[in-house]
Amino acid sequence: MKARKPKTVNGVTQDDAAAFGEVCVDGTRIPTRSVCGQFMAGDGVNCVARWWGICDTHVEDAIRYEMCRRSRAKVHAWARELHKRAKGY
Repeated sequence: MKARKPKTVNGVTQDDAAAFGEVCVDGTRIPTRSVCGQFMAGDGVNCVARWWGICDTHVEDAIRYEMCRRSRAKVHAWARELHKRAKGY
């Protein structure tokens, strides 16, 4: 099977050959969920950037990606629940 080309969008990359295919900060193997998790735990953008050794912009890109991904997941879950209720499940 031929490996797919890594996808890079808005400062984040998904490469099946790196980090088990997780979405990472562009140019690193740092998962965006780890960066966002540290931010959500209360650390500031600058603190997270220093911890991971990346620039503030990369931290902001990772947070933006994760927030978008998480909100889409919530919308899909909400739509499934409405569909179940409409069908009487």
